[in-house]
Amino acid sequence: MSLELIAFAVAIVSGFLHAVWNAIAQRSSDPSGAMVAQLAFAGLGAAVACVILGWPDASVWHWMLIGSTANAAAILLLAAGYKRGDYAVTYGISRATAPWVLMPLTVFVGGAAFSPWGVAGVAAISVGVFLAATRGALRSNETRNASGFAIASGLCMAFSVFSDANGARAAGALQYGVAQTALNAVVGCLLFTVQQRRSVFLAMQRTWRIGIGSAVISTLSYLLILWVFTQLPAVVGAALRDSSMLFALLIGTVWFRERLQRWQWFGCAVFISGVLMLRAA
Repeated sequence: MSLELIAFAVAIVSGFLHAVWNAIAQRSSDPSGAMVAQLAFAGLGAAVACVILGWPDASVWHWMLIGSTANAAAILLLAAGYKRGDYAVTYGISRATAPWVLMPLTVFVGGAAFSPWGVAGVAAISVGVFLAATRGALRSNETRNASGFAIASGLCMAFSVFSDANGARAAGALQYGVAQTALNAVVGCLLFTVQQRRSVFLAMQRTWRIGIGSAVISTLSYLLILWVFTQLPAVVGAALRDSSMLFALLIGTVWFRERLQRWQWFGCAVFISGVLMLRAA
């Protein structure tokens, strides 16, 4: 098995783990509390790992700063979108926007080159995620009100992924990943405190079981995708990780007895065709 094929598989596994921990947190009695507990426990574990592995060299600090800032901006913009529109639609527009920003960044700044099949594959994955998430619900006033925030969030998300990819290649996926997890936890907990006006420590105490479990899963998912970024162009790895949307639908169907609409089935089919195009590239 080639290293490229292994990287493809690892990206899909990362997407699955990402869907699992999000499903665990979202299905809790206090989703926002569970999410920040996950972030905080992951940050504590990463801080311990930093003591053992050491902090990355100063040559990647700018990537860490850009990544954390862009990630925080993406979270704030998504939150603003959620207040104005449907959760799934807003999230889908955001995720579908990111590859279209990440592709030129990867080409013109990162120096990567893509065949027509590669471009078509990334485009198909983006469209598939969009259709699977939005369920064809694109005409409501809520969607129009939220779309601007969702697109801006996708723009920020693309810069966050691009920074992570460059940092992981320079410092190594493990060392960069644990340091960035710790930094993201600090920024995320501060945002939670300001936005929710709630105590992070109280949220950790109330949802510690979910928080610890999802922290382990989310950190593993993040470290895996950082390794993928060292093997594949960032836009390809990020697009493959968006399989988390398909896994989220599958989890909802199998475990929570939710029914998929025809647009979601069609989106899944388009996504799979995109993965096959990337393999053929």
